[in-house]
Amino acid sequence: MEKLLSVCGFTAEKNFDEDGSIILCLNEIEFLIETGKDEDEALTNMAKAILEYAGDYYSDLAFWSRGRNTKGHMQYVMKALALNDVEKIKDLIKCQPGEI
Repeated sequence: MEKLLSVCGFTAEKNFDEDGSIILCLNEIEFLIETGKDEDEALTNMAKAILEYAGDYYSDLAFWSRGRNTKGHMQYVMKALALNDVEKIKDLIKCQPGEI
């Protein structure tokens, strides 16, 4: 499964809060937004959020896979579940400058 989904990655827009902390907004799952005191912490928090969302999505697949805003998330959910490792997911997240 991991090899099948090897083309599937994660990208996040990176912004800075007024206090200097990092805000990451995941492009593929647009409502996942995480923060951290630095980029490493924000990436770890985002990887955990992706894995948690993937578990929730998979546990109610019939509901989430039909949602207008969530049906396109299946490949990312499967990727996260196949990896099932926060550090591996974290390593896949590519940051790009945000627009805030």
